[in-house]
Amino acid sequence: MNNTLTLDRVRELAPAAFSTERAPGLTKRYHTYRTIDVLQPVLADGWEIAQAGQAASYAESDNRFYKRHLIRISKAELVVEDDGDPYRIDALIVNSNDGTKAFSVELGVYRFLCANGNVTADTFDSASIRHLYPEEKVMKACSAIVANAPRIVEHIAAWKKFELSPEKALALAEVGAGLRWGKQPLVEPQLLTIPHREQDFGHDLWRVFNTIQEALIRGGQQYVNRNQRTSKVREIRSIAWNLRINRGLWSAAEALYRGDDLALPS
Repeated sequence: MNNTLTLDRVRELAPAAFSTERAPGLTKRYHTYRTIDVLQPVLADGWEIAQAGQAASYAESDNRFYKRHLIRISKAELVVEDDGDPYRIDALIVNSNDGTKAFSVELGVYRFLCANGNVTADTFDSASIRHLYPEEKVMKACSAIVANAPRIVEHIAAWKKFELSPEKALALAEVGAGLRWGKQPLVEPQLLTIPHREQDFGHDLWRVFNTIQEALIRGGQQYVNRNQRTSKVREIRSIAWNLRINRGLWSAAEALYRGDDLALPS
């Protein structure tokens, strides 16, 4: 697997993954674990770290050593070479020692063409793990991702064959815009459907979904701000926000695949 991170690099990107420090106000009854220790059995089983990051700290009192952090891991066997559009099936490990988040293991798909990752929802379950002896449960959740890999590949292949009308593509973009901005989007949802690379030209669900997902997460679209100046939409860097938008958009795409009507986020 390309671009595997060393533990030293992970420590730079996500120092909270190496700490057992707990947030103020939490009692000693709240079990804290170094995320990197919990992952050791998984790494020994052939998984490698592909990405790491954590929530930003905006003040000195906002201690970066117990912040929410994400470690994306995968295996070489989970790389799928598919019609010039390769992708990788990942496990996303999310944790914090601030009392707001249990360990969770979610299934993610990393598309190499846009160097962007999305998170599945509905069809493939995530696992939420209490802060109490989590090593075995994390290993079990990662093993389940490997076991589910053939089914995920089949599902993505089905999305690639599922053609969307312009109206359905716009409906998916409207859901995405609602997930990011609420009832008053900064940009017209139609702009989110415009592909930026040759491989994304097409109307199948997989390509439309990835085009919208990348536009929502990466930003870059121009809009006129409240001071009547032209600005650009910022990239989403919040772990929680990124996961929320990814889950919601995947759920909406899955609803289209099932033939359901889409409901805009309230």
